[in-house]
Amino acid sequence: MDPITIVGLVSSIITFIDFGRKIIQGAQKAKSKEETEAIDVTVSELQRLCMTLQTDEAPQNEQEKALCRLAERCKTVSEEIIDLLGKIKPKDPSSKRQSEINNKLDGLVYIDSDNRTRLNTLQSHILQLRQGVQVSSLGEDAQQQLRQLLSHSETAIKRMAQQRILDALAFRTIRGRINAVEEAHHQTFRWMFEEKSASGTRDDIPLHHSEEYRQDVAGRLFTDWLSYGQGIFHITGKLGSGKSTLMKFLYNHPRTRQELEHWAGDRKLVFANFFFWKPGHELQKSIKGLLQSILHDLLAQCPELITVVFPKHWDQVYGGPSNVPSEIEFQPFEIREAFRRSIKDGALYHRSRFCFFIDGLDEYQETHQDDYKTMVELLWSWTDIAPEGVKICVSSREYNVFVNAFPPESRIRVQDLTRSDMESYVLDKLQDVDHPTKERLVSQIVHRASGIFLWVALVVKSIRERIEDGCGHKELELELKSLPDELESLLGHLFHSIQPSIRQKAYLTFQLVLRERDLNSECRINGLNLSTYSFLEEHNSDPDFILKAGLPCASMDSKERSTRMEGARKRLNGYCKGLVESREEPPDRFDFGGLLSDQDTNFIAFTHSSVVEFLERPENKSKLSLHLEGFDCDLTLLRLFLANICSV
Repeated sequence: MDPITIVGLVSSIITFIDFGRKIIQGAQKAKSKEETEAIDVTVSELQRLCMTLQTDEAPQNEQEKALCRLAERCKTVSEEIIDLLGKIKPKDPSSKRQSEINNKLDGLVYIDSDNRTRLNTLQSHILQLRQGVQVSSLGEDAQQQLRQLLSHSETAIKRMAQQRILDALAFRTIRGRINAVEEAHHQTFRWMFEEKSASGTRDDIPLHHSEEYRQDVAGRLFTDWLSYGQGIFHITGKLGSGKSTLMKFLYNHPRTRQELEHWAGDRKLVFANFFFWKPGHELQKSIKGLLQSILHDLLAQCPELITVVFPKHWDQVYGGPSNVPSEIEFQPFEIREAFRRSIKDGALYHRSRFCFFIDGLDEYQETHQDDYKTMVELLWSWTDIAPEGVKICVSSREYNVFVNAFPPESRIRVQDLTRSDMESYVLDKLQDVDHPTKERLVSQIVHRASGIFLWVALVVKSIRERIEDGCGHKELELELKSLPDELESLLGHLFHSIQPSIRQKAYLTFQLVLRERDLNSECRINGLNLSTYSFLEEHNSDPDFILKAGLPCASMDSKERSTRMEGARKRLNGYCKGLVESREEPPDRFDFGGLLSDQDTNFIAFTHSSVVEFLERPENKSKLSLHLEGFDCDLTLLRLFLANICSV
């Protein structure tokens, strides 16, 4: 075989491997009609590529024979992929989505389990060729071209190996909490980045100063810390004061990154977050989850570190991908050791600087070995290793262990800074109320809130419900007067004021959400969405409805489905007094392989962690159990999930 033929054949093999990997990734993500129609184009391109994987010239030696055998294997796999793509594509363009899903499931399982192994095998052969094929008979130009092609192949394989490590570190709820935190109201927290005129260095700013002054000082403290500060910045506040909302606002605000880029200078800024969530799954409330999440984000931005922090796994994945299990599982000690290696790599700080936002330290689930003090010591150990290279912004309730550990000159208290934000929020939510009444309501609500934004939100929701019921201004003021000042008392008031006629449905909803929260975090069907919840009415009427012919809404169009979803949302709001809500979350929150429709991304969750704490108190758990005696929560969830799947 002449040199040009050899180079061309190697080029085709490399192109096939890269293209084959992209096909599998694209097929796994295919959801829309347009994406499935694109299969025709993919098949045509793959068929064209197949033609390049053959040559009329006979091999002259063992090396050339090995290359031809590899090309033939590529051709065989490509033909199988073409066949499988045909299975994924719906037979009838007008068929229901049910048919599309069944075809996708049948095809994707085979592609993911079988062809990924075959592609990995091809990558191994490429590496073997690179190490063993002698090209001394080629001219210098041909040798240079071949070296470049093999270099590209090595780069692609290295990236795939890196991605396998990152995929193993990722977990399905890695972004669950930050996605669930409410976006800040558009008129709140703007003072954090407005131009400042005041200066200050302490968190104990006297309350007799105007709130505008306190906001100026707090904003200056934070932006100065971002730009040139060190160590840990502490955002603290009462339960329900809005700490997590503020943390999400700050993390996503472009000004935060702008100030941090100034701090990083000519070094690369590595920016990551973790939001603790005690009612969530194990990795959302543990040190392992914190380390694994931060490590994932760090390595995603600095992939060259993977070989340093995971040397053993890297040798397995990169040196022989076909021999590595499809699922890599890291043990807790491996995560800790990997993080230790990364944070102690001195050379790293010559080219990078790191800033981590960690929300809800009090949401961390303490263990016998690791308590809050352990968490504090861990965070300080990161910044102590490289004071100029690592800094952390944290938030927590005002527990002594946190207040004592973090410096007051780098702390702000949320409840002392949000009165004007509350006023803006209430004014916006009560626009339909006449001006004099609204002014009185705003003044009373903000005064009684004592800095607890959650209390404000629940009270406003209750008043808006009375407005929908046609209540006049006197009745609205009486409603406000009847609501307790303390958050704990308000939760009790809302819980006990649920009308008897809907109490069982409300309690059933609470129990379903509580139970879903406790399900194994590795369960593939997880997360109670609004579409699934919408079948609760049918279940209450007939628990065996899923087994009968003529399943409700089995052939709904999008308009009918939207109407059904809206009805479910109204019932949820009516039953639960604002203690449970539906939130739109990214469709990749759970790995359903493309089964979710657009409406399915509305997930049901408790408004705040304090609601979970309230419902799990013995007296309230007993009340739920008493009203739901004989109720099988797991079986009900199973029926609801099955009904939703069958209706797609």
